[in-house]
Amino acid sequence: SAIKDLKTEALSISTSALIFDNNENYVVVHNSDCGIELRKVEILTKSNDKTFLSSGINEDETIISKYHLLIYEQIKNFQN
Repeated sequence: SAIKDLKTEALSISTSALIFDNNENYVVVHNSDCGIELRKVEILTKSNDKTFLSSGINEDETIISKYHLLIYEQIKNFQN
């Protein structure tokens, strides 16, 4: 039997962009001029100021890392 190299590709984001709420990690994703959504992400590992994600966002998506806590709270409150 052959042994295969397991190569994991992970997207990295600034750790400061993460929002921890109810034992889950979230980011605020900017989709378009008026499209903002909260997205739950799975963390693979953290290294200094970078966090590597195993799931939750795609390579071409924009993460909001400035005032993201305020945006998160506003969207969360609006959804409830």
